[in-house]
Amino acid sequence: MRILRPLHLLVRSLTEDAGQRRVVAAALRRLIRQRKFLVNVLSPWLGVIPSWPNKKLELWRGIIGVYSDQFISIDKPEHLLAALQETQAYQDAKQEISQSLFSPFGRGLNYQKVLIQLQKKRPERLFILHHYDKRGLLPQSWLNAILAIQKSGWEVILSTSNINDNILHLLQENGVIVAKRENIGLCLGAYKDLSILLQYDQEMSLNIRSLVLCNDSTLPIAGEDSLIDHLSTWENTLEEHSLATLASLTDSAERGFYHLQSYMLYANSSLLQSNIWYRFWVKFNPYL
Repeated sequence: MRILRPLHLLVRSLTEDAGQRRVVAAALRRLIRQRKFLVNVLSPWLGVIPSWPNKKLELWRGIIGVYSDQFISIDKPEHLLAALQETQAYQDAKQEISQSLFSPFGRGLNYQKVLIQLQKKRPERLFILHHYDKRGLLPQSWLNAILAIQKSGWEVILSTSNINDNILHLLQENGVIVAKRENIGLCLGAYKDLSILLQYDQEMSLNIRSLVLCNDSTLPIAGEDSLIDHLSTWENTLEEHSLATLASLTDSAERGFYHLQSYMLYANSSLLQSNIWYRFWVKFNPYL
């Protein structure tokens, strides 16, 4: 525990990105464990160890400072970060965090920012649309639907691995939150990570009365008004129901009848506040 504060300061000096800080901290801990004998030997001499122009040697000077419960001022943090990123410890830490079933930050590229935006808005009704297109294009019908849903009183998050800059700016200008992520686990991977992200602020999470998880596998061809009518029906009939409820829209009858599918899922407040909901998403493995 004695190295926690210097480690925290070193990590913050190397990068401002909250997601990357998790990888940096894990990588530094790995390096300290792997070279503990060397660090133990050199730590008493920290006061006389000069600053080196070599970025890898300077990185180790900073690591020895952390172990010695001292924070070494960094002149060129980008050089030290580059040196750290070249290590196997960094690659191992990055892979471990990205594959964590308990944290969404390894796959979410801006999830810390998304969380802050949600904490400020504190939505009662949240509509998440997961989108994927290699060209970054979003169909006009979905763009119209997103903007209409946002105006109707629901908070909208567009989850995406690639989005056109013009569309991105239009969405942000209209208050839509854009959650960028690695394309891992398709729509269910996005549902998992954003559902877990909501739990990072319990007070905010308890404020959500209705949650919709949706993907762009089909187009809202009936128009945005029809989609909003469905949302209103769920809101009016299921939102405050004491029974934990999962509802769905589907466009598929491939098994002979319409059935629950991931195109659009609705969870009411009772389900969102149950342990069943959280346990399901934590256990779901997007890598399988």
